[in-house]
Amino acid sequence: MKITSQACLALVLFSGCTAHEETRGISSQAIAAVTHDEVKTTIYFTSQDNNQRLSELSAGARPDGFHWISVSLPNSSIPALSASDGLTVDLRDRSSLLTFAQMYRETCNPATENYDPCWIFESYDAGSSGLGGSVRVQGADNHVRGSFDVKWEGDTDRFGAPRQWYSHGTISGYSATVVAGTVR
Repeated sequence: MKITSQACLALVLFSGCTAHEETRGISSQAIAAVTHDEVKTTIYFTSQDNNQRLSELSAGARPDGFHWISVSLPNSSIPALSASDGLTVDLRDRSSLLTFAQMYRETCNPATENYDPCWIFESYDAGSSGLGGSVRVQGADNHVRGSFDVKWEGDTDRFGAPRQWYSHGTISGYSATVVAGTVR
């Protein structure tokens, strides 16, 4: 069975398209939280409506029930974020060490004909098989902006059994106020 889907992340600047109406994006004012450890920096995005849940993301949880996106990149990439063009990463480039993840609303399991909406989690490391597109991030202190054009296709078990071929994309521009942490 071949299933095709496009997720839509609608933030402040512009948004892409969706093939499933239940895959709605972040539609109100975007907010972000930033965490740093010894190796990487992670920026979490969601809508202002979910401000109270942002701390769950910052603590490393994978909460469902709302749409969120995270981008993790090596700390060595942080200086490029403050450049006028920011940092653009080709998601086919494994050496970038970028990870893109999101929780989004989608069909539960097309292979079992369960078309009810469910919360689906996806996470991709740059250079993963079937991954393409780019991520651009620009920001400093309390504001981040940029775009996502993430495309993935291949066999997956993200819906549960059985494994199935799937194609998914997230295209969006964003502008978010950082409400927790800072972009260094």
